[in-house]
Amino acid sequence: MVLQKSNTRKNIGGLAMLFCTIVILSAVGNTFAQEQQVQTPQSSTITQQPLCQGGICDNSTGQRANTGLQHTVITSSQRFANSKNLDSHHFFVSNKVIGPDRFRFVTSYWTTSTTTQAIDAGTSANESRFLGGAILANSWSNLGANPKLEVDTGEGFSTLAVVLQYEGVVELAGITAALKLPSGIVAQLPLTDDRNNYDIALSSYRGHIYPSQGIVLYFSVNVLSTAKVQFPGLGTLALHFLRTDRRSILDSLDAAQQDIFAKALSITNRTSPNSTMFSDNFDFNRNYFNQFGRFVPFDFINQVIPVLLKVTGREILDVHLAYTNGTTSNSSKGIIPGDGSIVPIKLTFANVGDASTNDMVAVFSTAVPTLVGATIAAVTYPLGILYPTTFDVGTLAPNSTRTVTLFVRSQLNCDTLEPLNVVSTFNDVIGLRRTQDNTVVLQITGCS
Repeated sequence: MVLQKSNTRKNIGGLAMLFCTIVILSAVGNTFAQEQQVQTPQSSTITQQPLCQGGICDNSTGQRANTGLQHTVITSSQRFANSKNLDSHHFFVSNKVIGPDRFRFVTSYWTTSTTTQAIDAGTSANESRFLGGAILANSWSNLGANPKLEVDTGEGFSTLAVVLQYEGVVELAGITAALKLPSGIVAQLPLTDDRNNYDIALSSYRGHIYPSQGIVLYFSVNVLSTAKVQFPGLGTLALHFLRTDRRSILDSLDAAQQDIFAKALSITNRTSPNSTMFSDNFDFNRNYFNQFGRFVPFDFINQVIPVLLKVTGREILDVHLAYTNGTTSNSSKGIIPGDGSIVPIKLTFANVGDASTNDMVAVFSTAVPTLVGATIAAVTYPLGILYPTTFDVGTLAPNSTRTVTLFVRSQLNCDTLEPLNVVSTFNDVIGLRRTQDNTVVLQITGCS
């Protein structure tokens, strides 16, 4: 009986130890905890204490001989990091010369229609064939100044040249111009956006323009019969040109984004040197770069300046005998006796145009070459001028006259007609020196 109780106690003690082991493993599996936090890893620790045999907890430090002390540490950590870096840069570089960039009006004149296709050697000799204002040897023939013409009312289309001088400090690249014309002058072509508007003439200058350089703009216009001659008209010239102004602008954007995800699991048994660690890391980097640059080589400049222009008119010079209807004087009729008598002849210089002639000088001559032999030429004078042969006529206003008297004689003694040559030299309305030849016919009488 005693033996049976002892065996029963031993069976009960074994069942108690098996139950304790199952409870310990269940507690370890159910009490595992994990905490995660961005960027700051934290660990959770679970420590198992031995249970009492038979399901009864004994907190006393004394244990039975067949129960061992166990310490198991489980650490889990998780870290997630997200970082973004954004760098933005802006660069602005401007090279600008401070100073004026304007034009001034110099003069205007009328010229031929073909001048616009050539170079104004007097003002704007800006060509690769020129070097420092001088013409390169063996590259181009010498050029004269642009021809200047007189323009009268009702003569049709003419070319107006407007001379400007650049008073700026930096280089320019081309000009477009629009000229508002005064009354009596219209453009050859209408505006493209208004086919009935002939009040504005357009022009352009292609090429580089340097400081102090002169340029010429050409406008094709029509002078109407209603235009006022020698009356200065005021036009408005609008200029649009490019001024060198090198500027650079650079914008850049640099962005970087990084995502880091790390997990770690560590199991350590302190009673025996046994440790197990699991780790999982994931890194993702993204970089973005954007750059935008702009370069501005020129600035657009607008300028409006007044321009003076006028219709020059035209002088018309005539030289003739001072004949009056009903006169009985032979000398007034240009009749000279052939007996050698000295006869006064009156000649009239008449300007029937609408522009004046200035500083006129007239020279008379009657010499006529005559063949005497096969190889000998002599000069005979069937009509001779005693005095004077040169006259200072001076200025002839429009529709004005001046009469001069010269003394002639002839010994031809035959009915014939003899020419009297007149060479007149004067300054026209635009200041150019001109020469004109006229012939007056005289009658010689007295055949024997």
